[in-house]
Amino acid sequence: MKPEPQEKKTTTDGRGNRIIVATWTKIPQAVDVSLFCNAINKTGLQTLETQASFPLAVLDKTILDYLKPTEQVQSNHPRIRELARQLTSDVKTQFDAVQRIISWVVDHVRYINPPARYDALYSLESGKGNCQNFSHLSAALLRA
Repeated sequence: MKPEPQEKKTTTDGRGNRIIVATWTKIPQAVDVSLFCNAINKTGLQTLETQASFPLAVLDKTILDYLKPTEQVQSNHPRIRELARQLTSDVKTQFDAVQRIISWVVDHVRYINPPARYDALYSLESGKGNCQNFSHLSAALLRA
Protein backbone atom coordinates (compact mmCIF):
# COMPACT_ATOMS: atom_id res chain seq x y z
CA MET A 1 0.00 0.00 0.00
CA LYS A 2 1.27 3.40 -0.92
CA PRO A 3 1.35 5.58 1.02
CA GLU A 4 1.57 3.45 4.13
CA PRO A 5 -1.55 3.73 6.31
CA GLN A 6 -1.31 5.26 9.76
CA GLU A 7 -2.98 2.16 11.17
CA LYS A 8 -3.13 -1.39 9.83
CA LYS A 9 -4.92 -4.29 11.51
CA THR A 10 -4.88 -7.90 10.27
CA THR A 11 -7.40 -10.49 11.44
CA THR A 12 -8.56 -13.92 10.31
CA ASP A 13 -12.24 -14.81 10.03
CA GLY A 14 -13.88 -18.12 10.93
CA ARG A 15 -13.24 -19.55 7.46
CA GLY A 16 -9.53 -18.75 7.47
CA ASN A 17 -9.71 -15.63 5.28
CA ARG A 18 -7.17 -12.95 6.18
CA ILE A 19 -8.74 -9.50 6.52
CA ILE A 20 -6.63 -6.35 6.49
CA VAL A 21 -8.18 -3.07 7.60
CA ALA A 22 -6.06 -0.04 6.72
CA THR A 23 -6.76 3.46 8.03
CA TRP A 24 -5.37 6.71 6.75
CA THR A 25 -5.86 9.76 8.98
CA LYS A 26 -4.30 12.07 6.42
CA ILE A 27 -6.03 11.00 3.24
CA PRO A 28 -3.84 11.44 0.17
CA GLN A 29 -5.28 12.12 -3.25
CA ALA A 30 -4.64 8.55 -4.32
CA VAL A 31 -4.00 5.27 -2.55
CA ASP A 32 -2.45 2.35 -4.42
CA VAL A 33 -3.49 -1.05 -3.09
CA SER A 34 -2.64 -4.45 -4.51
CA LEU A 35 -4.93 -7.35 -3.70
CA PHE A 36 -3.86 -10.94 -4.04
CA CYS A 37 -6.03 -14.01 -3.88
CA ASN A 38 -4.64 -17.47 -3.35
CA ALA A 39 -7.29 -20.18 -3.65
CA ILE A 40 -6.47 -23.76 -2.82
CA ASN A 41 -8.89 -26.38 -4.09
CA LYS A 42 -8.55 -30.07 -3.47
CA THR A 43 -10.74 -32.60 -5.20
CA GLY A 44 -10.83 -36.33 -5.32
CA LEU A 45 -13.29 -39.10 -5.90
CA GLN A 46 -13.72 -41.53 -3.08
CA THR A 47 -16.30 -44.13 -2.27
CA LEU A 48 -18.93 -42.54 -0.10
CA GLU A 49 -20.19 -44.82 2.59
CA THR A 50 -22.56 -43.17 4.99
CA GLN A 51 -25.33 -44.15 7.28
CA ALA A 52 -26.17 -40.57 8.32
CA SER A 53 -29.86 -40.81 9.06
CA PHE A 54 -32.56 -38.86 7.30
CA PRO A 55 -34.36 -36.70 8.11
CA LEU A 56 -31.88 -34.81 10.23
CA ALA A 57 -32.88 -34.76 13.86
CA VAL A 58 -31.05 -31.56 14.76
CA LEU A 59 -29.53 -28.82 12.63
CA ASP A 60 -26.43 -26.97 13.76
CA LYS A 61 -27.31 -23.29 14.31
CA THR A 62 -24.27 -22.20 12.30
CA ILE A 63 -25.83 -23.45 9.05
CA LEU A 64 -29.38 -22.13 9.43
CA ASP A 65 -28.67 -18.93 7.46
CA TYR A 66 -27.65 -21.06 4.48
CA LEU A 67 -30.95 -22.94 4.52
CA LYS A 68 -33.30 -19.96 4.27
CA PRO A 69 -35.47 -19.52 1.17
CA THR A 70 -34.40 -16.82 -1.28
CA GLU A 71 -35.89 -15.11 -4.31
CA GLN A 72 -34.30 -17.72 -6.60
CA VAL A 73 -34.45 -20.72 -4.23
CA GLN A 74 -38.07 -20.79 -3.04
CA SER A 75 -37.70 -23.71 -0.64
CA ASN A 76 -40.77 -22.62 1.33
CA HIS A 77 -43.15 -22.79 -1.66
CA PRO A 78 -45.87 -25.45 -1.10
CA ARG A 79 -45.24 -27.24 -4.42
CA ILE A 80 -41.52 -27.49 -3.74
CA ARG A 81 -42.09 -28.66 -0.16
CA GLU A 82 -44.59 -31.30 -1.32
CA LEU A 83 -42.30 -32.64 -4.04
CA ALA A 84 -39.38 -32.82 -1.60
CA ARG A 85 -41.59 -34.75 0.83
CA GLN A 86 -42.72 -37.16 -1.90
CA LEU A 87 -39.18 -37.76 -3.15
CA THR A 88 -37.74 -38.44 0.30
CA SER A 89 -40.66 -40.05 2.14
CA ASP A 90 -39.13 -43.53 2.17
CA VAL A 91 -35.39 -42.80 2.31
CA LYS A 92 -33.35 -43.65 5.39
CA THR A 93 -30.04 -41.84 4.80
CA GLN A 94 -29.00 -38.32 3.84
CA PHE A 95 -27.05 -39.70 0.89
CA ASP A 96 -30.16 -41.43 -0.47
CA ALA A 97 -32.23 -38.24 -0.05
CA VAL A 98 -29.68 -36.16 -1.97
CA GLN A 99 -29.35 -38.79 -4.67
CA ARG A 100 -33.12 -39.05 -5.08
CA ILE A 101 -33.55 -35.26 -5.39
CA ILE A 102 -30.64 -34.67 -7.77
CA SER A 103 -31.72 -37.59 -9.96
CA TRP A 104 -35.26 -36.22 -10.13
CA VAL A 105 -34.04 -32.77 -11.21
CA VAL A 106 -31.76 -34.23 -13.89
CA ASP A 107 -34.57 -36.48 -15.18
CA HIS A 108 -37.31 -33.81 -15.18
CA VAL A 109 -35.67 -30.54 -16.24
CA ARG A 110 -34.69 -30.05 -19.88
CA TYR A 111 -31.67 -27.83 -20.52
CA ILE A 112 -32.40 -24.60 -22.39
CA ASN A 113 -30.38 -21.43 -22.73
CA PRO A 114 -31.39 -18.81 -21.97
CA PRO A 115 -34.37 -19.64 -19.77
CA ALA A 116 -37.22 -17.17 -19.28
CA ARG A 117 -36.38 -17.05 -15.55
CA TYR A 118 -33.70 -18.52 -13.32
CA ASP A 119 -35.61 -19.45 -10.17
CA ALA A 120 -36.45 -22.90 -8.82
CA LEU A 121 -40.21 -22.55 -9.17
CA TYR A 122 -39.92 -21.68 -12.87
CA SER A 123 -37.97 -24.89 -13.47
CA LEU A 124 -40.41 -26.98 -11.47
CA GLU A 125 -43.42 -25.56 -13.33
CA SER A 126 -41.93 -25.46 -16.84
CA GLY A 127 -39.53 -28.40 -16.72
CA LYS A 128 -36.90 -26.16 -18.33
CA GLY A 129 -33.76 -24.34 -17.29
CA ASN A 130 -30.04 -23.90 -17.51
CA CYS A 131 -27.31 -24.73 -14.99
CA GLN A 132 -28.51 -21.99 -12.62
CA ASN A 133 -32.04 -23.38 -12.72
CA PHE A 134 -30.77 -26.90 -12.04
CA SER A 135 -28.85 -25.72 -8.99
CA HIS A 136 -31.67 -23.46 -7.73
CA LEU A 137 -34.27 -26.23 -7.97
CA SER A 138 -31.92 -28.78 -6.41
CA ALA A 139 -31.10 -26.42 -3.55
CA ALA A 140 -34.78 -25.59 -2.99
CA LEU A 141 -35.74 -29.27 -2.81
CA LEU A 142 -32.81 -30.10 -0.55
CA ARG A 143 -33.61 -27.20 1.81
CA ALA A 144 -37.33 -28.02 1.88
